Amino acid sequence: MSRLLETIRSQIANAGDVAALIEAQTRQAIYLARRGENDVSRETIAAIRASAIGTLQNECIARANLAEGVLSFHTGSIECARDKLRRAFVLANAGRLSSISTWCAAWLGLIELNLGRPDGILTFAKIVIESAVPSDHSSLARVGLTIADGLHFAGKYGIARPWYEFARGHAVAEGDDVAIEAILHNVSAFRINNIRLDEIDGAVDQTELQRAKLDLASCLNYYAGIASRSFGWLLPMLKAQLNLLEGLHSEAVINLKRLIDTDFDNLPARLQSVALSDYSFGLAMTGNLELSALNEKAAHDLLPADLAWDERALIFHRFASSAALRKEPQMASIMHATAKDAVRMHREIQTQFTSVLSALPLPAELSTHGNVGSE
Repeated sequence: MSRLLETIRSQIANAGDVAALIEAQTRQAIYLARRGENDVSRETIAAIRASAIGTLQNECIARANLAEGVLSFHTGSIECARDKLRRAFVLANAGRLSSISTWCAAWLGLIELNLGRPDGILTFAKIVIESAVPSDHSSLARVGLTIADGLHFAGKYGIARPWYEFARGHAVAEGDDVAIEAILHNVSAFRINNIRLDEIDGAVDQTELQRAKLDLASCLNYYAGIASRSFGWLLPMLKAQLNLLEGLHSEAVINLKRLIDTDFDNLPARLQSVALSDYSFGLAMTGNLELSALNEKAAHDLLPADLAWDERALIFHRFASSAALRKEPQMASIMHATAKDAVRMHREIQTQFTSVLSALPLPAELSTHGNVGSE
């Protein structure tokens, strides 16, 4: 069992009053939501709401909304998560519940990251860094990882790395295995994504590719050790993407088919198109042009309206490559131009993220608890 979960369950069992109980229950509900144990998380949230009487009513409602926001985020409902977290934030501020307010701000920063708003990330990050006490490992690990992800998304791993280390230091201090897992996965995912984007410009850095292999190996080893449900679909997808970068097309086809057959419905909608476009390209590279065309059409039909520019670039790059292999030069040219335009838009967004987030000074207590990633 996770050290953090053991601590939480001990706190619940030995809570001396309702205030201590609902604090521990909040931690449990959020931990379980992050781990993918949604039903138990909901049951814990219901228990918190049931305690919303008397002087603890405002605090219980704030805590329940915070936990529901985290649960909504991890089940893919970004707008619902944002609404719940903002309600919790307002209630906590009104009740001068500073620890809850700080925790809400940490998660609201992650929502801003997912909405592509670096200014919003900065606003909430400052709240956390200025108000969190050093022992508030949950909030500090969350905000550190959000900033690291924003900078790594921008292609600035060198600047992101100290924030990854900061986040990891707080996660280790709390015994938070799910946070450590998220750090490892995010380092791997952003590195692979950035290499894939560089591939569109024809410039894959082989040193970066080797680092990506080491990062993914770390993820696989850690995942096998903790048996989390959080990243069941992501690891096979990253493995297949790495296969394609290495030119191991047959292996990529096997891994992607397994993912599509067993876990496709669990992928976020935008990543379903990414997976299918990669699968289509792998099939084309292995000579199965007819099945490639069918999967390309499926990927195109599933394109969501809110597709990010980097995802659009990757998908249309695969479309272009597959069209070229089918000897459709005009279609390949159109798709390639679309991919290049999307990369250009993505690079502009990366510049915005770098400009905003690199201005945030590292906290004085920056953790030095070891390395993150393979550099």
